[in-house]
Amino acid sequence: MIPSFIKNRFWVKVISILLAVVVWSYISSNISKDIRLSVPLELKLGEGMMILDGGPRQIKILARGPSDVIEDVQSLDFTVTCDLSNQAEPGKVTRDISLSGIRGPIDVWVVNYEPKEVSFTLDQIDEKVLPVRVVTTGTPQEGYRVEKTLPNPSFVKITGAGSLLKVEEVVETVPEDVDVTGLNRSKDFRRVRLHPIGGMVPERMVNVYVKVGGDLAHKKYDEVPILVLAPATVGMDVAVTPQKVGVVLSGVKERLDKLRPSDIIVYVDVAGLKPARYELPLKANLPEGIAMTDAVPANCEVVIKSTTEMVPEVEAESPANL
Repeated sequence: MIPSFIKNRFWVKVISILLAVVVWSYISSNISKDIRLSVPLELKLGEGMMILDGGPRQIKILARGPSDVIEDVQSLDFTVTCDLSNQAEPGKVTRDISLSGIRGPIDVWVVNYEPKEVSFTLDQIDEKVLPVRVVTTGTPQEGYRVEKTLPNPSFVKITGAGSLLKVEEVVETVPEDVDVTGLNRSKDFRRVRLHPIGGMVPERMVNVYVKVGGDLAHKKYDEVPILVLAPATVGMDVAVTPQKVGVVLSGVKERLDKLRPSDIIVYVDVAGLKPARYELPLKANLPEGIAMTDAVPANCEVVIKSTTEMVPEVEAESPANL
């Protein structure tokens, strides 16, 4: 049998330990603890106004509270507000950040914060319709090139700062959204973003059609006959000097390689001209995608005579002088 005094001491120890735990829990829960946070600054703007630049956009605060509360506190638990709604004109404005404008959790109070003052430049929101300029990135497959780009729509309405939109003449696409790297055929690009403009990111997206073709090549053709287009009136004789010419044609290499001599038509147009001597430019009628970039000589001498009666020779003329 255990003596009663031993029993009494045992329970005294147990009760003492329990009391110590309770007291420690109470004391520890009431020990203050600090935390440093960066809290986004919420701006209240007047109707039709926007922030052009300035800052900062975050307020650094030192908060204090019971340790069991402060451990769970985050930046999103605080709000810092700056009222700019009474500023209706563009320009720079400075406001104090007041302690009353900082809201946080119950049992947590703000000991200090920085900065105490913020400055912003405000501008009025405006709209402007601008053409879209396609900007690409990368290069097509070797032997190919971008022939043209077509945005759809080709004009968009942009919303932004009035002072900035006044000087903007075009809005460009984001190059990464039109990547032509390795292309060997035409391609449609969907939902292409537009570059930020006027201090804002355009919500509107565009589609872009990129036409890809082969690289331009040049090829020289010698002894090409010069034909006469629309001969002069019946009873007229037309003489062309020289009768053959050397030309340089440009186009996609594949098409140039497939070009036949009969496809190359070089001519002079004498329609409506009277008997006389002329110096006329050479023209060419070629398949689609092929162009004449040079001719030697570029002009030829054309003599028109009547076959029914002799006419005196006239000094060389240009149709522009007729």
